This record gives sequence, C-alpha cells and structure tokens, in this order.
Amino acid sequence: MIHIVRERRAGVYRALLAHALSRATHFSLVWREQLSFQHSADLVAASLKPFLTDESVTDEWPGTKLFGSSALVRRYTLSPSSLAFLQQPGRLFAWRAPSLPEDLAFYLPSGSCWLGSISHERDAWINEPTGALPALLHAVPGLSAREAS
Repeated sequence: MIHIVRERRAGVYRALLAHALSRATHFSLVWREQLSFQHSADLVAASLKPFLTDESVTDEWPGTKLFGSSALVRRYTLSPSSLAFLQQPGRLFAWRAPSLPEDLAFYLPSGSCWLGSISHERDAWINEPTGALPALLHAVPGLSAREAS
C-alpha cells in the first residue's frame, strides 16, 4: 500500500486522475446522511448522473466504517468525460462537505479499491504492491507518497 503523504495542487491532482483512468473502471463519492450539503453537492449528483451505475445506503466504504449513521454511496463509470468533471475541484481533498460529496475512491475492474480517501482527514492511499512506488511517481510526477511500512 502507498500512502499519499501531502497534497500538492499544481497539476499533481490532474496527473493522478489521468493515471486513475489508466487503472480504474469506476469511482465513488459519498453523501453522509448526518451532514448538510450545499446546492453545489446536488449539482455534482446531477452532472454525474449519466455515469451512475449504482447507489446504496451503507455504513461503510473504503477507509470508513460508521457507527449509528449511514451514507449514500454512489458509484460511477470512469471515462474521459466523467474524469473531466472530477478535475473541477482541483485537488483530492477538496471532495468534502458541505460543498461537495466526500471520499473519492477509484476501483479496479475486479471491483477492489485502487485509491481510497478520507477527505476531511486529508488521508489517501493507493493499493499497489510493494515496490510499485517508483512507477507511480513516474506516472504522477510531484506526488508526495511513501510505501506503508
């Protein structure tokens, strides 16, 4: 596993998204029921509706397990068109309430999580085997990451 240590804005997020497009087939965003969202979060749902493949009310998603509450997790097809929309916030940890849904995650064709995030904690990771960090850093120049010990 690779942990994203620090988020740098200048182009790194776009490079990370481009790399995700080469690896993943789907992504998800989370609307936690105990939070109030602004109209901008509703616009996200409306804009991504053509790419929606599944939605479920659950108490867990990559990196998170809620106790006593739940969330709406929406899963979308990853494509160049949906990716263009994901670029708009400009950084990974911008996906947070109340203005946006939270916890952007990407999934491999197998359905397993490739990249997970907990936006409000500024925590993100990439599920890659040990030794994959140099290739990732080559694919995503400027990414501040380290292999989990």
